[in-house]
Amino acid sequence: MLSHTYEKKINKVDRRKQELCDILAVHPELSIGDVVKRMQISEATARRLFVRLENEKKIIRTHGGIKKNPELNIAYSYDLSITQDRQKKRAIVKHAAQKVKSGEKIFMDSGTTILMFGEALSERISSGEISNVTIVTNSLVYIEKLAKSCRILLIGGEIRAHRRDVCGSSAEKNLMEYHFDHAFLGADSVSDEFGIMTTDELTANMNRVVIRQSKSVHVLAASNKFGRTSFVTYAMANEAASIITDIDISADQINVFKKHDLNLEIIPVS
Repeated sequence: MLSHTYEKKINKVDRRKQELCDILAVHPELSIGDVVKRMQISEATARRLFVRLENEKKIIRTHGGIKKNPELNIAYSYDLSITQDRQKKRAIVKHAAQKVKSGEKIFMDSGTTILMFGEALSERISSGEISNVTIVTNSLVYIEKLAKSCRILLIGGEIRAHRRDVCGSSAEKNLMEYHFDHAFLGADSVSDEFGIMTTDELTANMNRVVIRQSKSVHVLAASNKFGRTSFVTYAMANEAASIITDIDISADQINVFKKHDLNLEIIPVS
């Protein structure tokens, strides 16, 4: 059995690897000085990190630094994601928000699509269409966006500044206390073969707990998330009550999901 100290050391390395991948999503090429300054680590630690990520084929080492491996799409950046496919996401989230009824308890993850879902849900609550909704989340953003409209419960855990959320074993234990009518989750990729995927293990672990605690799970994913792979699978496609996407999804992908009798909801984009 691993000692507690050794487990903490492994987790710290994983967090640093993910943080560096997130930085590379926005800045595809970095010098070692950039990494030292941005991550506030020593040059020796940065070089060890480079070796680990190079062995995993996530980066390419250059003279005096690194660059993102162009063949991979594994990193997540909140700032980058929030600017992408806004029109498609808006159509998806307005449809998904109609699934919530008065008095229900729901979980919302910390992705940018789910943030937009929260805004659509807030409109329904503010208009008086529904009431008495309770939201449990690991997102630090919803505190500002939704707390005026409904009850928000923020789970505890380790803060990830680059994702604007909390995560880790404490967050997972906290989630086990709750039971949800609905869970609304984002995805980095959706595949009939590999399932619903995300960019890192910590997010995947939390989503697995949420799925176990939920009566109904809804995955919100723009059409460009289909037919590709990401880093970690957190659920198979048939574990979701619905997978909601936009009308730009390819006919081939539609046929694949229909063949496997998966509940794919395709929303037109105005």
